[in-house]
Amino acid sequence: MYSSEAQPVSVGFRGAPFTNADRAAILGVHDPREKNAKPLWSARSFFLLGGTLMLSIVVLLPIWDAVRLLEDPIFVFFVGREIPIRLISVCVGAILLYIISFVAFFTCTRPEARTEQTIFMIGSMVITGLGLSLLLLSAPLRVETDGAYTELFTNCQFGPRSQRLYEYATVLYGIRTADGCKGLPSIEQCEGYEEANPYTGFLKSMEENYKCSGFCFGAGTIAAANAAVSVATEAPAGATTV
Repeated sequence: MYSSEAQPVSVGFRGAPFTNADRAAILGVHDPREKNAKPLWSARSFFLLGGTLMLSIVVLLPIWDAVRLLEDPIFVFFVGREIPIRLISVCVGAILLYIISFVAFFTCTRPEARTEQTIFMIGSMVITGLGLSLLLLSAPLRVETDGAYTELFTNCQFGPRSQRLYEYATVLYGIRTADGCKGLPSIEQCEGYEEANPYTGFLKSMEENYKCSGFCFGAGTIAAANAAVSVATEAPAGATTV
């Protein structure tokens, strides 16, 4: 009869036996029957650092894109900072979740439960959660960007995102085309100019970064600019015209 203490043995790729003791040594599991045995912490560190590195490589591109969106003044003005900040938070949170789950797994579970399958299950769950989170964030990002694109190209004069910007741009155009302002190097030196952020700062940023001036310029822009300047000159001191 076979002994009750016999353990199944599998053959390695190089022909050497691969026993349960070898598998326990790789996972850092301590056999209580061995008096002088010590857990192999380097294996745990390998899985922890290796998984963290691979996960960091996965989230590197989304974080990079989110940072670029935060640095784009046009995107920030028309869409805002909320979605890129959420994107960065989700990516960083996925890395922290993997580290916490891995440490808690090796700290709180029994030695016989620490197998290769459970380690890969932790990584799979974190990757799946990250993918679902990015998928959920992509929906509002697309809705906001499509809405801003449609508004700029079809309704820039009366859209909720662009109406005030169009009004300021029209008034600034009227000031710039006045006789006393044409020869000056900057509209900031012209009479009647008042800084009103974020609108004047955004128009200045577009002119400096993209080498374009004006906003939503159309057939009625010149007439609207002249009318706005006329109202501004006739208004009493301290009155707001835009």
